[in-house]
Parts: sequence; C-alpha cells; structure tokens
Amino acid sequence: TNAVRLDPYSFSANLFMGLYLRGQNDPDKALEFFGFAAELEPLSPTPQLEIGQTWLVLADLEETAEAFQKAIDLSPFDPQLHLIMAEFSLQYDHYLETLGLEAAQEALRLDPESEAANLMMARILVALEQPAEAQEFFQRAIHADPNNAETYFHLGLFYLEAGFRTHAQDAL
Repeated sequence: TNAVRLDPYSFSANLFMGLYLRGQNDPDKALEFFGFAAELEPLSPTPQLEIGQTWLVLADLEETAEAFQKAIDLSPFDPQLHLIMAEFSLQYDHYLETLGLEAAQEALRLDPESEAANLMMARILVALEQPAEAQEFFQRAIHADPNNAETYFHLGLFYLEAGFRTHAQDAL
C-alpha cells in the first residue's frame, strides 16, 4: 500500500496492488486497481489480461472473454495474447468452436512455426473431435520443438483416447 500511497498514479504500483489483492482473495478490489492501471496506460494489454484473470476468479466467463479480447485489440499482432484466449476457451469450453478456434488460428497465422500455437491448435481440434487434423498439428508442434514434454504429454493423451496404447506409451 505504501507504493500506491506514495504514487497513486503509478501504473506499476496499481498493477501490483491488483495482483496482491487478487492473491489475497479480494478480486473486487483488485478489479479497481487493474481498471485504474488500464486508465493510466490505455494502450497496454497487461491490465486487460489481469482484469480477465480476475473475472475468471469470479467465475464470470463472459467478462473474462471480453477483457481478453480487449487485450488482443490493444496488441493484435502478439500471438501470445491469442494463445491465452484459446487456452481459456479450451479450458472452460467457452465458445470453443468460434472463440477458441479463431484465436488458435490467428496465433498460427502470426507465428506458423510456433510449437505453442501448433500444440494449441492440436488440442482444440481434439476437443472438437477432429482427430486427423489434430494429428497434423501435433506433428507440426513436434517438428517445431522435438524436446517439448508438454507436446508429447498431450499427444500421448490423444493416442490413449483413440485406443492406440503402444503409440500412447511411446509418446508418454
């Protein structure tokens, strides 16, 4: 509180105070600090991401998606922001066929060689029950980074679900 008291117009102090309050189970108060940080630096996507994460704590998926979209709108060429939206959509099954799929596609368009973007697309396609297409993106992810354990983990789960125990064992 000293940093905010000493410099109430500090972007960083307000952002960190929001993080602290969210961690202390005071998400409503955290939203106030993140909102003020967003006013102080309206072109920064960071407060919008934190607002989204805070709405997620409050279990409001619509507000979460809206805040994440605001972050994307502020920095549309950042594939990481699109991946955050895709992960959110996948994890909470929130408009996966539109919001999640489109976010993953945009992340891939921005960085087609990205292991993370290819893996995200594979995971979304698995959830959308498109195994042939998912397989292709798993392979792209492995090609992009053959040492990423997360890719092999998800590939192994994919094979297990499909009934290919030997392939699953190899991947896992």
